[in-house]
Amino acid sequence: DTGGNLTVNSKSVPVAEENLRIVRGAVTITGGTHAGSGFTVTRINTGHYRVTLTSTFSAFPAITLTPWSDISTYDYIRVANVTNNQFDVGIHASNGGMTDRAFTFIAIGPR
Repeated sequence: DTGGNLTVNSKSVPVAEENLRIVRGAVTITGGTHAGSGFTVTRINTGHYRVTLTSTFSAFPAITLTPWSDISTYDYIRVANVTNNQFDVGIHASNGGMTDRAFTFIAIGPR
């Protein structure tokens, strides 16, 4: 550490106020894992998925979601029921009904 900047192998490394862990994933329309690790996904019903993290955070993580689709309609995606090791994802189509869509997420929280 030199002046608050951490380097490893001559590359800058992000430093946070907390001891954090990050889990990222890309989930298929059927609830399969397209990319990432440290989680499983269950498709509960149309447009409703549950992401379960392999390791538990010590407190609620912050969750960022993005619909991952080449469809040109507006989708609304929301997170609900966040606990230290899982969260639900709901995806609504432009008509307001629930719809299956692939999505990406980032969960970041204290170890």
